[in-house]
Amino acid sequence: MTPKLSLIISFYNKPDLLQRVLESIALQTMRDFEVVIADDGSKAEAVEQIEQMKNQFAFSIVHIWQADNGWQKNRILNKAVVAAHGEYLVFIDGDCLLERHFLEEHIGGSGACIRSEERRVGKECRS
Repeated sequence: MTPKLSLIISFYNKPDLLQRVLESIALQTMRDFEVVIADDGSKAEAVEQIEQMKNQFAFSIVHIWQADNGWQKNRILNKAVVAAHGEYLVFIDGDCLLERHFLEEHIGGSGACIRSEERRVGKECRS
């Protein structure tokens, strides 16, 4: 089933912070979402820890990784957008703890409409 929302988290080598972020996501009142971790070249140890975290939560976690060739956050975010399945995209950094209504409020208050050939995000776009 396609999730309503994809929460894209930018990440680099801080699995302890990511664990806390994911714990805050687990408390969300809105449940129709997936998490996409956009990893800008973390070391193997951090990648292993993310793989273990995937099994700790009831929601879907997708990990998108690219080699560490300097700061290329925007490139990995673009890759995460391609991998996302949600109707809505929400972006946060890997050290943001979410208030429990964060995702629900983003869906309820969204008036944005972004057109592209492959993706339409937000309320129905008008011609």
